[in-house]
Amino acid sequence: MGRKLEDKILKKLKRRVLEKDQDLQNKQEQFDIIDSTKEALVELTSLSRKEIDQLEREIREEELTQQRKKRKVVLNIAKVVGVIVLGVGVFIYIQQNKIHLIETFDNNDRAWPVFEEVAHERRLENNSYLLNTHTPNWCYFDYIKVDFPTSYTVELASTWKRGKYEDHGLILLANPELYRSFNLYSDGYTKTSVYYGDRYVVNTKKEIAAIERGNGKNQNIQRVSVRGDNFRYEVNGKLSLTGEFNYLEDIKYVGLRVCDVQVVAFDYIKVTNDQTGEVIFFDDFKNEKFVKNDALKTGWSTESSIKKKGTIAGGQYRFTTNVGSECYWTTIPVPLANSEVEIVLSSTWQSGKTDPYGLVLVENSDNYYSFQVTNNGEAWLASSKDEADPITVSSSYFSDSVTAITQKVMIKDNTINYYVNDKLIGSQKVDLTIEQVGLQVCGKQTVAFDKLEIIEK
Repeated sequence: MGRKLEDKILKKLKRRVLEKDQDLQNKQEQFDIIDSTKEALVELTSLSRKEIDQLEREIREEELTQQRKKRKVVLNIAKVVGVIVLGVGVFIYIQQNKIHLIETFDNNDRAWPVFEEVAHERRLENNSYLLNTHTPNWCYFDYIKVDFPTSYTVELASTWKRGKYEDHGLILLANPELYRSFNLYSDGYTKTSVYYGDRYVVNTKKEIAAIERGNGKNQNIQRVSVRGDNFRYEVNGKLSLTGEFNYLEDIKYVGLRVCDVQVVAFDYIKVTNDQTGEVIFFDDFKNEKFVKNDALKTGWSTESSIKKKGTIAGGQYRFTTNVGSECYWTTIPVPLANSEVEIVLSSTWQSGKTDPYGLVLVENSDNYYSFQVTNNGEAWLASSKDEADPITVSSSYFSDSVTAITQKVMIKDNTINYYVNDKLIGSQKVDLTIEQVGLQVCGKQTVAFDKLEIIEK
């Protein structure tokens, strides 16, 4: 190779390296601006960083969908103009605009939804006990045994963080099936309830101006003073209710309770003997002293129940679902304009039950195709119109944490052919417009999706 050619190559290399470096710097600067804006929004609003990230992904997906739709319009116009004027130019333009997508999940450039939705989550964080509940019309509580005297006061400090303004607070229990709750709503109400005989037999809700409205920072202090069978319930020093402990004869436990969809941080709980002034129980959640374990049968739990979770790490999209037999999918916009398409998905089952998972092609929430497998050799092909009667095939393939399954969908001449590990599962006529391509997981399991390739031919 001549000296002049070497110099030419060297100059081009330097220029492209500098251009690439500048491009990376610009991307990093843009990322820093977005990140700092998000942090500022966390401080200014009651939304968490996760919630703001989710909104960004939704907006990004909307914009990408609009761009794809514009591309389809331009492509269709080009077809018409090409037929009238250019002839062969139509074929060249279409060729240049065919989709060839290879997704290896090394990063998230295509804005796959990354999320974590929990039924409930309990943890010690920033010197507080955080309860994150995410099940409508359902309550979660933890409790701990205390040797109560005849007269005592329970004081609980809490901070509503985000979510709905639903009831949360303290409970006094004879047992998990018999208790009285003293709860507040962070929009200005209190409620006391008695749970007895598998139902609530007393419910008293009252508006009280002393409650600090929930904004993620305001703290409220509940205080329940007990004298034998009578109680006095206050919030921030303001009386809410007095009454008797109907149905409860022997209170043995004090607990913390959060209902519906919200996040509440409990800052401390204290029980004082009113006759002696002695603090007989106190926890400010700075350590795990009162966290349940093999020795401590009652106390605070630090367990979580994930409903669904999607993450990108190690060159995989890891998708976890944990709700009965329900199915969830996550998609990106990929409008497929051409009549001949090949889609290949490689996945590795990780853990859980033997439930379906796989690929979805979506027009909208009511119209889609589902291509499913299980890790022990079952495969399905179904559309939203005939899910009750899918094409089902048994095979000899299997998947574990190291053995991958390859699904392939080929669309040609208005017909879908579905393969698993190169074995034909079934065929079906195409009767919808594909706007999104996605990943689907059902039941209780974790699946790692390794690679997705889409080729318009």
